[in-house]
Amino acid sequence: MKWGYITFGKYTPYWREEASWDQRREKMKEIKEEAAKHGFEMVYWGSPYGVDKNVCVVWMSEKPLEAYHNLPLDMPFRDAATYPVAIQPTE
Repeated sequence: MKWGYITFGKYTPYWREEASWDQRREKMKEIKEEAAKHGFEMVYWGSPYGVDKNVCVVWMSEKPLEAYHNLPLDMPFRDAATYPVAIQPTE
């Protein structure tokens, strides 16, 4: 079974106030590559609306929630909330 993980977070002060859009994009590219080594695909990332967080990342993997929590990633945000979603194939 594949799982989706929707993660919302708040950028750290550096990433929110000082980093340029290009720096954020490069950082997320690095995280995407590192996560892939651990079996997690970064599907999307961006700025969410209507929530009290300022970054959202959507992941997909066949690995369970425990493996997600053990990812050794240097995320540019804190106060993360993750929602696991069972992904069912559509035909």
